[in-house]
Parts: sequence; C-alpha cells; structure tokens
Amino acid sequence: MKKALSADVSQCHIRMPEQFTVEIEFCDPAKSYKSSFFPGARKMGEHAIQFQSDDYFEVLRLLLFCE
Repeated sequence: MKKALSADVSQCHIRMPEQFTVEIEFCDPAKSYKSSFFPGARKMGEHAIQFQSDDYFEVLRLLLFCE
C-alpha cells in the first residue's frame, strides 16, 4: 500500500470530454415526454430526447431522472 500511495497518481486521472451529448430513445412515448421536462433536455421526435452539458454530474442526474 505504501508503494502504491507513493506512486505518481496523476497518471490515474481520467480525461473527461469538455462537452457531453446524451441521446435516449424510449419505447414508451410517455417516458420520453416525462423525461423532456429535465432542464436542458429537448424532445427529438415522439420517442427520444437529447441533452447537452459540459458537467458530467448533470449527465448523471439526467440518467437518474429518466429511470
């Protein structure tokens, strides 16, 4: 453990993209309608939504909202 913690941990960081685009397609159009109420989400036809953000935690929040 001492050896692992003394290593250069900066090489373990994951580089995240600057922008995220999430497109979700639903079987049930009622779910896509409900999910379109998430702030920043927009309907893409009857069965799909799209969401764009530069904040990864907003993407996670969207996925929880759409469950």
